[in-house]
Amino acid sequence: MNQPHRVDLHLHTRCSDGGLTPAEVVDRATGTLSCISICDHDTLSAYHQLDVPPSLRILPGLEMTCRVGPHDLHLLAYFPEGLTTPLIDWVQQLEDDRRQRVMAGVMNLRDSGIPLRMVDLEEELQGGVPCRSHVARALVRGGLAATTRPLYKRWLGGDRFARPALAGSDAIEQVHRFSGLVFWAHPAAVHLKQVGRSLVEAGLDGVECLSRNLGPKGRAAARLFMEQHQLGACGGSDLHFETLRARVGSYGVEESLIDERLIGCSTGSTSQ
Repeated sequence: MNQPHRVDLHLHTRCSDGGLTPAEVVDRATGTLSCISICDHDTLSAYHQLDVPPSLRILPGLEMTCRVGPHDLHLLAYFPEGLTTPLIDWVQQLEDDRRQRVMAGVMNLRDSGIPLRMVDLEEELQGGVPCRSHVARALVRGGLAATTRPLYKRWLGGDRFARPALAGSDAIEQVHRFSGLVFWAHPAAVHLKQVGRSLVEAGLDGVECLSRNLGPKGRAAARLFMEQHQLGACGGSDLHFETLRARVGSYGVEESLIDERLIGCSTGSTSQ
């Protein structure tokens, strides 16, 4: 049987706002992908007691939400040398900040007269770190909206949900202290123009220019930015929920296209 040489360096689990458990992600990736990274939002909890078969490599990572100028952007932090206790402790601070911000936003919604039921939110959370997407789905579950898309501007904006405490430059500095690498997740072309230079000056390592979430024009803009600033490339599906057309392993990037600093990741168990 031929070994796969495709990677997906951006997957989500129930530890944040995905639909699969970490073990289910590993099980589905085995035999179809050579290396994966679970990049849950501001948490490393997916890596707790995660057993990985020898045929699959795991690159520890997370997706950080950061303030960059007027925008809240997502940066992917990867740790090819593995996880350490000081790193885990630092990420716990990010997780705590996220919990506080989202739950304060939920209270603001309820105080505004929007009858979001906590039981609906708990059904969506399933023990994961809260995200605005959980809140949006809970509002739909409770019959307060038909779809989630319009809710982010209607009810889930900055007037009720506080911005993250972490600045992009500080995130890059901290990740580098832990021998990690920072890649810009699915960057919008307009953001590349507006704040791209500031992230490069802060030490950005690369760009997720091979993201499933970027269309042809978006990929072209991200690749041009990457080449202009001599950055590395990564890519992934950003898969949260499996569907008939999108499953773990259905999207993958050839290893030869990925920054070689990321591909030499560790194999086997990541138990802490």
